[in-house]
Amino acid sequence: MKIFKKKKGQAIIEYTLIAVAVGLAVGGLIYSLNPDLFRSYFMGSLSRNSGLDSNGNVDMQGYNTNDPFVTPPNGTIGSWHPPAPHPSVAVPPPATPPPPPADPGLAACVAAGIGTICSDGTIYAGVVDNHHIFIPQQDEVGVYTWDKGEHPDDNGSDNYVTGATDVNSGLINYPKLANATDIASPYEAEKACKKLNKTSYLSYTDWYLPAKNELVLICPVIKNPETDNAAYTKSYWSSTETNFTMAKTVLLSTCNVYNNDKHYERYKVRCARRD
Repeated sequence: MKIFKKKKGQAIIEYTLIAVAVGLAVGGLIYSLNPDLFRSYFMGSLSRNSGLDSNGNVDMQGYNTNDPFVTPPNGTIGSWHPPAPHPSVAVPPPATPPPPPADPGLAACVAAGIGTICSDGTIYAGVVDNHHIFIPQQDEVGVYTWDKGEHPDDNGSDNYVTGATDVNSGLINYPKLANATDIASPYEAEKACKKLNKTSYLSYTDWYLPAKNELVLICPVIKNPETDNAAYTKSYWSSTETNFTMAKTVLLSTCNVYNNDKHYERYKVRCARRD
């Protein structure tokens, strides 16, 4: 007697049909015995496989509602309720800008925009720490160490932590440097700005060495695109101390922040004042 072997595909189809028939029979039996149990099972299956929740509504948790290329279900089955926004993506309200300066000339300068030369001879640089920042039109002459620098009796023990660590306000850092009498004083970079106060430069006595974030703000204002975009060009000291041996500087060509040796390195200084 000749035995016919079934092809693999044919066997799979037959097994599938048998499984479907058994499933329908079992489902019919469950429904006849307990319709509520059947509905619970059926809706739970749909919610796992078809994006429906146990109430028959469209479950949007699996959809990225922020993706413009994903179209969520149109609500024809149930209703769609978008998920609450995640706390980590909450957008804070915009900061309230500081009021214009009381001086009419400076107020007009602020209204004209960043980079404007004001009537008092300063340049408007923008806002940091909710204060308007103004700078002279030129750097201080020469280059400076951050602290007193090298000297004949330097034995490597003259570094000192000043606590001038504020990143937003050089005015807060100023007394910690300008009035210091420790082993690393005088602080030459700050001293360059202190000299402007002694001479009431442009009629002001509140000049200071800008803090790190103020200097980052100032950098694009003072950069000359024709001469200051080289791979390496001059750097500027901020008044923000990093640690025992380092302070923050800003490289003019990129406006990036670096840590440099405050005892040996010599860099440019551009002072600032705030209103």
